[in-house]
Amino acid sequence: MPAKTKKSRVKEEIEAQTEFQAMLTKINKERGNVVTSASRIPAANHIPTGCFMLDYALLGGIADGFATMFYGYESCGKTFKVLKTIAGFQRKYQDKEAVLIDFEGMFDKDWAATLGCDLERLHVVRPSMGNEGVDLIEALMEPMEVGLIAVDSVPGCVPQRVADKSAEDSTMGELARLMGIMCSKILVSWANERRRDHWVSVLLINQFRSKIGQMFGDPRTLPGGRQINHLPTTKIELKNNEIGGKDAFDSHMMVRNEHSFKITKAKHGRSVREGEFHVSLSEDQNDGVGVFDYINHKAVVTYAKKMGVLVGGGAGGYSFACLDRSPRFKTYDQAGMHLLENPEDMDTMQRTLISMQRVDKGLSPLPKDGYLVSRTRTRRKICR
Repeated sequence: MPAKTKKSRVKEEIEAQTEFQAMLTKINKERGNVVTSASRIPAANHIPTGCFMLDYALLGGIADGFATMFYGYESCGKTFKVLKTIAGFQRKYQDKEAVLIDFEGMFDKDWAATLGCDLERLHVVRPSMGNEGVDLIEALMEPMEVGLIAVDSVPGCVPQRVADKSAEDSTMGELARLMGIMCSKILVSWANERRRDHWVSVLLINQFRSKIGQMFGDPRTLPGGRQINHLPTTKIELKNNEIGGKDAFDSHMMVRNEHSFKITKAKHGRSVREGEFHVSLSEDQNDGVGVFDYINHKAVVTYAKKMGVLVGGGAGGYSFACLDRSPRFKTYDQAGMHLLENPEDMDTMQRTLISMQRVDKGLSPLPKDGYLVSRTRTRRKICR
């Protein structure tokens, strides 16, 4: 009896399926696996931003493989947070490349290196016009090695038509039209790349503008039209308040920035909506310039007590239940100073609290890539 050919076996398999299953098999064969069961769609991974409060609020960091927008007024920390996120991405993915589309031409490599970016794996693109930048974004999303593209910034993406026209000509809607094209190209690239398990994260920086002639309601608006606001699955509004100090000559100087954030869109879930963090601007503050200040460690202690990870009290003092051989502390401040002086314990505490918060929100304690896995056995017991 002659052996069955591959074509005949496929035909028999299709005939044995239901009409719907047969249709799905045919569609996926012709169009490249465009239909899949909802149960097989992977949950979002996360890229840590380096800020505990923001990572805690986002249940692990910004969604990996999706778009995130940081926005606000000038000097509110947008570029700072993007560079910190790039640094977190590079630490997580040692074999991936990051790309910064520097429309504004303001990239500072020394500041980026200070914030932890690996300059060898960060590639800066400086297009002459917005149209060229949009085409380059589409092209750079194809290589498997690229895992993150940051756009600095949306208002800096000057359309060719605006540059070609006279200053007296009306250019209303040109930026929105170009941003609509960019969003469409990103969506198509995502669809194509995800079929081969290639997930590219997109970071967008946007800045508030004032509405012309606005008399009532919120006078603020974000440039780029409506579509640029629909693309991100996470939107984070930032604010800034400089905190000064006195030097030896009694002159005013900045020692740190107090930032606050508000999560205005969170399709992948969030634990808290608002928070704040401090960033050191002086070498004399904690570990140096660009690091998160002591208030961030106080936040870890506060949530540790609230969630039952910092246990004890009274004459016996406090201890961290998720740390092996945790010392005893008489006060919360001592517990915070211990974390400040022991980065590994701080890292374990942050990951523990984020994992526990994920469980409280009905998610698995660890993203599928397991980046929240800790080195301590005790913590794994807590997160189960």
